[in-house]
Amino acid sequence: MRGMALALVTAWFGAFATPAAATEQICPLVPSENWMAMSAAEQIGRDLGYDVAFVQPDGGCWTVYGRKDGVQFEIFLNPQTGEVVRVERGS
Repeated sequence: MRGMALALVTAWFGAFATPAAATEQICPLVPSENWMAMSAAEQIGRDLGYDVAFVQPDGGCWTVYGRKDGVQFEIFLNPQTGEVVRVERGS
């Protein structure tokens, strides 16, 4: 009985695992001391025409979350160069 309860609890928490736990490595590995400032990543998003909501590290990139023409986007930037690595349309 105890083993079954443990299995159910494990399955329950596994079903709601956070996406951060399974983040794909998108950008090249860059030591954190070589990352551009978060404010610089935010400015790149603005320069690209996005209304930036926030910026956070994700998948080894600076990820800019913003809107353009009413549509949500995630813009993945190389953390050292600021180059756009990927753009994903949000929901």
